[in-house]
Amino acid sequence: MWHNLYNKLAIGLTLILLLVGLLYVGVILSINKNNSLSTDQALNRELAKHLVAERNLVAENRINQTALKKAFMYYMNINPSIEIYLLDLQGKILSYSAEPGKVKLKQISLAPVHTFFAAKTFPILGDDPRAYGKQKVFSVTPVPNKQKPEGYLYVILRGEQFDAIEEIAKNKRLLTLSVWLIGVSLGIGLLVGLLGVYFITRRLKRLSDAAQEFHQTNFSQSLLLPFSGNNGDEIDRLTQHFNQMSKKIVQQLSTLKKQDEARCEMVANISHDLRTPL
Repeated sequence: MWHNLYNKLAIGLTLILLLVGLLYVGVILSINKNNSLSTDQALNRELAKHLVAERNLVAENRINQTALKKAFMYYMNINPSIEIYLLDLQGKILSYSAEPGKVKLKQISLAPVHTFFAAKTFPILGDDPRAYGKQKVFSVTPVPNKQKPEGYLYVILRGEQFDAIEEIAKNKRLLTLSVWLIGVSLGIGLLVGLLGVYFITRRLKRLSDAAQEFHQTNFSQSLLLPFSGNNGDEIDRLTQHFNQMSKKIVQQLSTLKKQDEARCEMVANISHDLRTPL
């Protein structure tokens, strides 16, 4: 199989298309994820502010710690996909709705928080207190108010439970999407590619068969393969040179044969003359 040029090109083309298909799937998934994060954060931009107002977290311009704890318990049950954190003005985590022991960071960077307040485009990723070096989309608001902030209510929009469920769904979608995209891409691309490879290798095979036939005739008949002239491609020029070469070989062999016949005739005449007395 590896001795056939068409098979080599076909296998190479298949591998290339497979890699392109995998790359295409990766790009599509990356774009979809980024769009999903942008949409999620844009829709929930005011979530932290609404939580403060809805759950009465501020009383007499101070944080109501009792209401805050109740809010933590409430949203852990009603919407486990979000995680709520109370930060001080330096980003230190004061309290949170997550289970004890699962929060890894004691302080987060406030640079994304300040960017969030002036942002017009999303997503903006902030530190995930549950994981070192990991960032997620969030909503945030100063508490008790913007004029005299004592800290920030920081809400991770896609918490640990959301990630776990999304991973399961994503794996199923990824498998289905990958199979369809790679299958369709390979099917169409491979069909077009194999047709192109066939038309190229067909001419080379014709040249190879003609060279083998030339050898079988003991180089007695020159090749007359058609070609497109000097304006053709490399295969046409190769065919032209092969025709010229075969014609030259036949001429040279014919000349050598005539010279050999003349030599034999001369030797025979000389031998005859030497045997004949003067």
